[in-house]
Amino acid sequence: MQTMAGHEKKDRSEYYLRVCAGFCWIGISYSLVWGLRVARGFLIPLITAFLFFYLATIIDQMWGKIQLGRFRIPRQVRTALSFGLILVILIFIVRTIADNAFLILEAAPRYQARLEQLHGEVLARFGFEEPESLQYLFGEINLRILIQTLISGMAGFMGFSGLIIIYVVFILMERSFFLMKLSGAFPEAHRRDSVINVINEIDHDVRTYLGVKTFVSVLTGALSYLILRYVGLDFAQFWAILIFMLNYIPNVGSMIATMIPTLLALVQFDSLRPFLIIGIGVTAIQVAIGSFLEPNLMGRSLNISPLVVVLSLVIWTKIWGIPGAFLCVPLTSVFLIILSHFEATRWISLCLTRDGRLKNLRSS
Repeated sequence: MQTMAGHEKKDRSEYYLRVCAGFCWIGISYSLVWGLRVARGFLIPLITAFLFFYLATIIDQMWGKIQLGRFRIPRQVRTALSFGLILVILIFIVRTIADNAFLILEAAPRYQARLEQLHGEVLARFGFEEPESLQYLFGEINLRILIQTLISGMAGFMGFSGLIIIYVVFILMERSFFLMKLSGAFPEAHRRDSVINVINEIDHDVRTYLGVKTFVSVLTGALSYLILRYVGLDFAQFWAILIFMLNYIPNVGSMIATMIPTLLALVQFDSLRPFLIIGIGVTAIQVAIGSFLEPNLMGRSLNISPLVVVLSLVIWTKIWGIPGAFLCVPLTSVFLIILSHFEATRWISLCLTRDGRLKNLRSS
């Protein structure tokens, strides 16, 4: 009897411990989300600066492959060229958005009126009464609000550009001292090697994702610009930049990037030919690059479940808005790698993967 009572007491204690642990995890998760929301003004430009730093190092490596006989571009010059190129591109994007935003918003009422006119013509031609649900849905479509939301989101993200540039400069200055600081923080060789292993994995995955995603985004934006320019769509340069930027947002970004210029072609032109050219052309580019070229270039570097990508997109957008949508994949990849190196949280990282396997386990 005493043994049974002892077992029951032990089981009850373990049950209470599990309940307390569950509440602790809930409290930690809530505190983490709260902290991320409060510190968004500091964290968003800092994390974005690290991504720009990665872009600079990728471009730096490309400069390093240029060789004329025995001459190679010195490292300091390569770094300056890489940072300067990113700065020029950033200024170009900000200036294009600033130059076109007011003009697009000014033209939005004209587009809205044309859309309503087309809606009425379609109903009159086919001679049927519009269902109440469809009427409500169409009434919710407001091009001005849609365009204003996109522009404000882009402008808000670009509003951090000055702070991002400052952070990138200091990150570049601190780069050469990183290993010295790491050796001082972790004097034990095995702990230092473990930390370096985690950092190398994060570095490889983020570098691969960012390099491939930037390349395919530039290619998508450039090819889309050629189609928009050929058709004669208003503000083609602005929409091409929008397509380039939205391509960083997984799944949803490519759909929005295809829908907006296609819808504008419908309301800008009197014939369906430009609408069909843009709709079919931009969609074909998105499918060809997103479904075939990008997966082949990315390989198996980012072994993240597609469902997790969608969920992370929703969660990070809820926490940080549009900047969270851009940053969701690199952040999720970093969390996956960090969680995989601790026994207690490894099961979480396994759930986040596409095939239930971890790179660090395969190599061991």
